[in-house]
Amino acid sequence: METLKDMPLDKYTNLNKEDSFCYWLESRTYDLGSFWGGSSYKFLIYRYNKRPAEGDPRVTYDDKYAWYSNLGKATAEEAYKLVRDEIVKVATLANDGDFEAIDGLDRLGHSYKWKIAFLYSNENLIPIYNRGMLQVVANELGMKNVQRVKTVEIQKFLMEQKGEKDLYEFYDELLKILDSKSKVNSFEDIKATIIEKLEEDDRFVAKKSGKDYLWVGTKDGLIGNDACHYEIVNDSNRRAGHSKSTIFVEMHHEGRKAKPFKALQSVEGIKTFPWTIYGERLNEKGWSIKEGETNELTNTLIQELYGLDNVIGEKAKDIIKENSEAPTDEKQYWWLSALPKIWSLASMKVGEEQDYTLYNERGNKRKIYQNFLDAKVGDVVIGYEARPTKQIVGLLEISKAADDHAIYFKMVEKLPSPIDLSSLKSTDGLENMEYMRNPQGSLFKVTPDEFDIIMDLIRDDNPLPKEEANEPYGKSEFLDDVFLTYKDYDQLENLLLRKKNLILQGAPGVGKTFAAKRLAYALMGEKDDNRVVQVQFHQNYSYEDFVMGYKPNENAGFELKNGIFYKFCKRAATDRDHKYFFIIDEINRGNLSKIFGELLMLIENDYRDKPIQMSYREEHFAVPSNLYIIGMMNTADRSLAMIDYALRPRFSFFEMKPGFDSPQFKDYIQKQMDPHLNQLVKAIIDLNKVIANDDSLGSGFCIGHSYLCNLGYHYNLENIVEYDIIPMLREYWFDNDNLFNQEAQKLRNALK
Repeated sequence: METLKDMPLDKYTNLNKEDSFCYWLESRTYDLGSFWGGSSYKFLIYRYNKRPAEGDPRVTYDDKYAWYSNLGKATAEEAYKLVRDEIVKVATLANDGDFEAIDGLDRLGHSYKWKIAFLYSNENLIPIYNRGMLQVVANELGMKNVQRVKTVEIQKFLMEQKGEKDLYEFYDELLKILDSKSKVNSFEDIKATIIEKLEEDDRFVAKKSGKDYLWVGTKDGLIGNDACHYEIVNDSNRRAGHSKSTIFVEMHHEGRKAKPFKALQSVEGIKTFPWTIYGERLNEKGWSIKEGETNELTNTLIQELYGLDNVIGEKAKDIIKENSEAPTDEKQYWWLSALPKIWSLASMKVGEEQDYTLYNERGNKRKIYQNFLDAKVGDVVIGYEARPTKQIVGLLEISKAADDHAIYFKMVEKLPSPIDLSSLKSTDGLENMEYMRNPQGSLFKVTPDEFDIIMDLIRDDNPLPKEEANEPYGKSEFLDDVFLTYKDYDQLENLLLRKKNLILQGAPGVGKTFAAKRLAYALMGEKDDNRVVQVQFHQNYSYEDFVMGYKPNENAGFELKNGIFYKFCKRAATDRDHKYFFIIDEINRGNLSKIFGELLMLIENDYRDKPIQMSYREEHFAVPSNLYIIGMMNTADRSLAMIDYALRPRFSFFEMKPGFDSPQFKDYIQKQMDPHLNQLVKAIIDLNKVIANDDSLGSGFCIGHSYLCNLGYHYNLENIVEYDIIPMLREYWFDNDNLFNQEAQKLRNALK
């Protein structure tokens, strides 16, 4: 470890490869798990033989060394010190067994970091360093949600599976799993089939040392560019943990004046990846990006290795499909992207069918045309509305496969709570989705694993309906639970249904919160918590929390997030046949104008279902007419301002009073059969008369009945009086000790 801390730059990387740390790590320890291949930039700084090309802002170099500009250092020694410190940190943590901390370090590449960790871990890690490959073997051995757990958790799981086995014997077993999971036939079989089926001038086979190249395409270029072709590569070495039968796919872009790889990103029917710093000079004629041998693209390749037909061109794709695993009748998954201005998925009704033409208005094939041909009846489709909505709004299915004109979709489920695209982008396991890599198009493939992850996000906010029926709940149940009269209930029902916005106001303990939820149940006719949301306002509550706003994300940036009221409105709008209730506790604790914003108008009964332009995005939004708002307001807290006058006309106000005189409460007290409780009730009623007649207080400060509700079997009336009620009286009469002491003593006397 001390040698590592003092290692100079010329020992870390030099042109005498066998005498450098980098060579030792990559080649001399090859049998301890590989991360072979790719560019020397994976070591962050390296001694070059040929000066890097000028003009790339991502690279800094001097007369000997080249390093990443994002290291933020002007000299090679300064950049190297950062790199060495990170290597020492990884090695030290690995030696201490603190693998969780290693998972949180991100300066070194994933495979580079974990190779170092293994070498200093006392063989307490699995020598596979590519995350995609770890996911494959862990999933095969029974680990759930491998895309969503940290690398350290996968390593821990695999070490548990190893048990008492020799580490390297277990490692060989894992490599066999990787071999067995490949969905493509051997390289020789694919090559022979392609050569047989392609015409003579469509193929090119070249032999090189240790590799076998096959040009898949035509001499004129499979993708319409005579300087480009794909090569299927059979690598005879075992690289990145693959066995000898591994098939790599390389993109070659030839010519002295060849543009970077990114020039190919828009080519229809071809899956391409952005140009990265890992692109290597093949020779004087061109560039190559070796996807299976670079840190940045290896994980993508691992995913594509088990679906090779997506990586190469259309003609070769059809051929390889015929020689892959036999097709199954398993359901496929798709991502449908629709522009709301042209086709609004959100406006479709469940069961409604919609056709979508295979050709655009200019008569050209839709992008990724093959996807339209591959989709079959019964396939599941994730319905996504693009800009400005940028949300998953429903689940559809293919109702009729593509004919010469169109493909047909049917709405199966509309999402009450749409899922933001930003949520998907921040979720592990979805970064390589076909749509995420290049959103240009309409219909995109979704892998089964990606579909499972997306459905988890959907079901978090859109749970499936319970199979059992909800408990019925109506007026009689309300009056059994809430100490109000029949007349009170009828008045509450009339106010809320007419105005759609109601505030229950009163002193603490009169049961405002309890009554609000049960009023919602009664008007729904059942206890359905999926149609009730409750929040509490406070001084820091804002429009960004309530409606929408920009929030920090894990990438140290900001992204637009929908607030709880916006999402609840969307949910209610998809289910017009049922009532929805939004309950706001302590409504007068928040700055209501700041929280509601332009919704001050939209919540008004006359403006329901009438959309207006939102502040943060190009979207027209309305509060649905089947959504009801119930607020609760504490009238006894001197620190709170009265409700905003701009909001008052939009709400009806119902004052809740202590229910000591209600028949339900009297019946409840009698069932307790406690004479001290009866005496305390009478004392509180007398106390409330004093409070109501006090000019500095009034009826809004009376003591509520809820202090004596839900007493249970072992209640203690003395504790309720001394620690719940008397401290409130001290607050009321902070400037009148005589009156406070007099009324407090009356309560104590009631318990004697």
